[in-house]
Amino acid sequence: MAGPAIPTSIVKALESGKVEDIDAARQWLVSKDRGTNDLSSVLWDAAVHTVHCDRRVAEAKLRFVELALTRGADPNRMFTISNLQTAGQTHEINMVCTISELPANAH
Repeated sequence: MAGPAIPTSIVKALESGKVEDIDAARQWLVSKDRGTNDLSSVLWDAAVHTVHCDRRVAEAKLRFVELALTRGADPNRMFTISNLQTAGQTHEINMVCTISELPANAH
């Protein structure tokens, strides 16, 4: 979900299972003002990759999410995604609704 202004290393850090990587992404987030699209994208990346993390990593990602929200990320932003089951179709989803369903679908 990351846009072109977000370095690949930050996306990979947010997908990581290491607290140090999340802390590095947090440093990137505070290093300068980010646009709302970037903030929402990194919020998405951090949140959707938290479901299968151990407690320490999940807490680090939650701190990152809190910071992104504080800096202006829109948790109600709509995203357009491709449907993997039917090639070529896309649909819009609400970030909050999708993230709230993740723990239920993780089992």
